[in-house]
This record gives sequence, C-alpha cells and structure tokens, in this order.
Amino acid sequence: MCQVFTEQDSLLSEPAMIIIYYLIFRSAISQGKLSFVTRQKLLAFKKLVNDNWELAQSDINKADFDLTEFERLSHQRTNEACSIKERLRILEHYLKIETSY
Repeated sequence: MCQVFTEQDSLLSEPAMIIIYYLIFRSAISQGKLSFVTRQKLLAFKKLVNDNWELAQSDINKADFDLTEFERLSHQRTNEACSIKERLRILEHYLKIETSY
C-alpha cells in the first residue's frame, strides 16, 4: 500500500475510503492480482465517480447507477457493513478483481 499512497494523500482524505482501500488490497493480494491496484487506477476511479456524480445532478438517466451509488454510500452510512460491501464490490468490479466476500 505504501507504493500506491503518499503522505498527505488526497486519496486518503476521506476516512470512509480507508477501509475500502484496505479491503481492496487484501482481496487483490489473496487473488494474486496486486498489480491490478495502482495509484493511477484509483485516481481514475475517483475522477470517474466525481464526474458521474456531476452528470447525475444534471441528467440522472445518463449517469451510471453503480457509480452514483458508490458516491452516495461514501457519504451516508459509511461504516455500515452493507455500505462497505457494496462500495467494495463496485471498486473491485472497476479494477477487475473478482469479489471474494
């Protein structure tokens, strides 16, 4: 994880994401897919979620439901098991890591 994140990292600025990143790394390691988790991919995913959220504000029909749900769950019920599992599933899908939970 130290190779992906930096000090004062913007990716770690949201406390709700720290557990998701930990679980992503754990899942990737257990499946031999650690190379699938890169800083560039995590930054791209964050941008994709933000761009999708903006799109949803103007035209919900054009927005990706999973990405909208990821954003919503990142701000509501962040520590509930169902929220963590769903955000993990969405990020695993984006990174092409099979769900292991």
